[in-house]
Amino acid sequence: MLNHPTWYWAVMVALLWNGALSAETDIVLDQYAPGTNVGSATVSVFLERAQTFPVTIDGYLDSVVVWINTNPSLRGNLLWDVRPLVNGEPIESDLDVLASGMVPIPKVPLAPAIVGTVLDVSSFGIRVHPGDWLAVTMRTDSDAIAWVTHFPGTEGSKFKRLDSLFTGGTDMWEPETFSPDLDHGFATYVRTVPEPGCWPLCWLLLVGLTTRRR
Repeated sequence: MLNHPTWYWAVMVALLWNGALSAETDIVLDQYAPGTNVGSATVSVFLERAQTFPVTIDGYLDSVVVWINTNPSLRGNLLWDVRPLVNGEPIESDLDVLASGMVPIPKVPLAPAIVGTVLDVSSFGIRVHPGDWLAVTMRTDSDAIAWVTHFPGTEGSKFKRLDSLFTGGTDMWEPETFSPDLDHGFATYVRTVPEPGCWPLCWLLLVGLTTRRR
């Protein structure tokens, strides 16, 4: 078997190594608290809202789904972040977010539809471990939208942050007092860490290649 040319072994090692890194990687649902028709909370230019969530799967955060809706007359963009927590609250500094993005409000589902909107964070490389806690936050740069709530029963807390330009605003995250027993509708997905399934075979092939070349 070792009579194959060097390029053959190089290709085989590359293929198996790629399989070791990707074939046993899955995107798995971690938390699931979908939006329902029990109510909603306004998200606007001045009023930012957050939902904290635990992590129970080892891997990389792949996406967060939020249940939000709007109406045809609204314009602007939905701005979102994924933030670490400090003392159980979303971190204050906008410089320390783990991921951020934008969804044009015209692409947000129209009320009264209860449809999840995917926030893709897969490119940010957010490493997560069981026991970690994070927060997804939302605000707008123009009109207001509604973050649909979920029945009680999931882990996590709601927070709000009111802009200082608005009466009573402090620019600080504060626990949500409106229906505190209800979550904002959300779900989280984690890309699992690949198992080293064929790595031993890869090493054997590397040894064989080295032996052949000598």
